[in-house]
Amino acid sequence: MNVWNDWSGETRNHLIAKLADLHACGCEVLSLQFDDMHGDVPHLARLQAEIIAVVSEHWGGSRLIICPTYYSDDPILAAVFGDPPATYLEDLARGLPAQVDIFWTGPKVVSTLIDKDYILEVTDRMGRRPLLWDNYPVNDGARTSRHLFLKAAEGRELLMNGQLAGYAANPMLQPHLSQIPLRALAAVVHDQPSRSSEELLDFALRDCVDPLSAPLFVRHADDFAVRGLDGLVAGEAEQIGKAFGEFNDPHATEVARWLAGEFAFDPACLTD
Repeated sequence: MNVWNDWSGETRNHLIAKLADLHACGCEVLSLQFDDMHGDVPHLARLQAEIIAVVSEHWGGSRLIICPTYYSDDPILAAVFGDPPATYLEDLARGLPAQVDIFWTGPKVVSTLIDKDYILEVTDRMGRRPLLWDNYPVNDGARTSRHLFLKAAEGRELLMNGQLAGYAANPMLQPHLSQIPLRALAAVVHDQPSRSSEELLDFALRDCVDPLSAPLFVRHADDFAVRGLDGLVAGEAEQIGKAFGEFNDPHATEVARWLAGEFAFDPACLTD
């Protein structure tokens, strides 16, 4: 953590050795993460660019991705990690090799809307297309942990026509349920960008869940996403949980567990 505070020869050699170990294990894609660290230090971009240059020189894999300390314009990052240096993103990107990709989450850490004009603005600041880290359908925050997001994120199809260097979706706390919106997102990317969210949900459910339980998912998808646990009336969570509990299906089981309050919020989470 905060390796730039001690960027000595010993630290550098240790990092180079670790890179060799990772590549020897078969790792081809490396993500170098500078996020969730205090960044209110002078010359932050220059120091990080020096570290990335060493990694780029010694990394034997096929791809290198970095996550900046300030990976969004969201003011929550400055509130938690200190004010970013002026033109931090531009200065960092200017010091990077052209082949290095940069993660970006959009205008917010959890971005509801990410439109093409915004992506073009970020592209201009980075001097390259961003690799979008989309914090959807992730639900590990104080607010979002009370919801399940089973549909594909809306509006993302406008970004799937060459505006991005790549797209990464952050899954929910429920691994099996995450398959549903991720399958729908994959359909948007690859072959079905014009389908409605309801059609994409049906498509994903056919691929992911017990067909006998699929109508129950369709019936309650909006309840889980919009109303959430706190919006269900007394006894409703127990009733719905009992219905899902009748299926011997890991997806339905995760719904029942969530309704029973088993997926609690971790206060260490920064997303909301």
